[in-house]
Formats: sequence, C-alpha cells, structure tokens
Amino acid sequence: MIVTFPVGFYQTGFEDTYPVGSVIQSLLDETTFQDKRNNKWVLCDGQDVTGSDYDTLTGNSTVPDLRGRFMRMKDHGVGKDSAGDRAIGNFQDQDIKSHTHSYTQTYHTNNDRDAGANTKTEQYQTTLNTGYQGSESRPKNICVNFFIKVND
Repeated sequence: MIVTFPVGFYQTGFEDTYPVGSVIQSLLDETTFQDKRNNKWVLCDGQDVTGSDYDTLTGNSTVPDLRGRFMRMKDHGVGKDSAGDRAIGNFQDQDIKSHTHSYTQTYHTNNDRDAGANTKTEQYQTTLNTGYQGSESRPKNICVNFFIKVND
C-alpha cells in the first residue's frame, strides 16, 4: 500500500496529532526528515535528550536505540510474550526456540536389496541447518528510520 499525503501535510498540524514518546517510521534520511520537521522529533539512535519533554515525562534522558531492532508490542498480561509483561522500553535479546529435527535412514548392509534380513533402519534426532543459512534469524524486512517525538 502506498500512502500519499495532501499538499501542506508537512506544514500543518502533524506534530499536534502525536504525543511525546510516539515513534514513527520513515523512509526519509535524518537530514531530510529534520528539514521537514523541527527539533520535536529525533532519530531513535540512543542519543541524549536531557531537558526535553520526553525526559521530563519518562525520566529517560536518552531515547531508545532502535538501530537494527524490531519493535514488539507490550504483552499486557495475555501471555504471548514468553518473557512476560515486560516494561515499556525493555530490550529483549535474540533467541531461537529450542527444537529438534528427526529423520529416518534406511540402508542395506550388502548389495542384495531383496535380502530383508540385511536391511537396517535407524532413526536419528539432530539439529540441521537447512534452507537459509546466515548470521541471524529474521523475517523478511525493509530498512526504515524510526523517529521519536521528544518535544511538544
């Protein structure tokens, strides 16, 4: 889906629709975004925002560092996050659920395949790396910038 904005969207009321602490995604680089906005929004790169409205409201003098991270909604006690109902802004490291892969191997102990007595079947459980192999587990994704509103 492509979202288009009306003429003047960047000049009218955009900041007023989002409260301090809101995070938005953008395909704009930081310089272009800041040219269209003002000091109300900053890149979510862990930078210090001491003295901002964000600092006053949350007690956090730095914004979250979302570089290379996916955001995940708070569980709110429903049990969909295996780590429980974590605090807002809590970092969760990567993890791969423990699992096994099973396979059966049948082989013949001699060249006579009709000799059933010489057929062996063994079952194995092992960890296999099949298909995609890389340095991390991740879904397909698009690279974006995240900006957080720090001042009203």
